[in-house]
Amino acid sequence: AGGLLVPYLAWVTYALALNAAIWGMN
Repeated sequence: AGGLLVPYLAWVTYALALNAAIWGMN
């Protein structure tokens, strides 16, 4: 239990950062 929590949070953080970067260019 919780084995996927860290990679999940890492992916969410990465996705939010990427999304912010994309919107920042527009």
